[in-house]
Amino acid sequence: MRIAFEAWDRDRLLGGPLLAGGVAYRVFLWQLPAASLMVGVLGVTADVGSESPAEVVRRAGLSAAVADVVAQAVREAGEARWWLVIVGLVGTMWAGRSGARAVIVTSAIAWGSPPRA
Repeated sequence: MRIAFEAWDRDRLLGGPLLAGGVAYRVFLWQLPAASLMVGVLGVTADVGSESPAEVVRRAGLSAAVADVVAQAVREAGEARWWLVIVGLVGTMWAGRSGARAVIVTSAIAWGSPPRA
């Protein structure tokens, strides 16, 4: 029981909830361009392939509601699909790098060591 109280106290002193919120924010910022990338790629592959985007998403294991939303987004993207792919790829890479850095810094703070470059 003493170990649990010490862990809770250390988490409070280091600002654990604030650090966790920062990492969660970075994950959310990664999801936005990743969704744009997914819609753009599905739109481009729908033009090339014979299957509809909804069928591809359902086959990937996602629910019917998600498949319908993705299919609607692909239809509405129209000719902007390539822009979605380009912006989504750059944004996903930038947000992924930023998120990885946030995890590294958070881990260094939690363990009391200097962050690595």
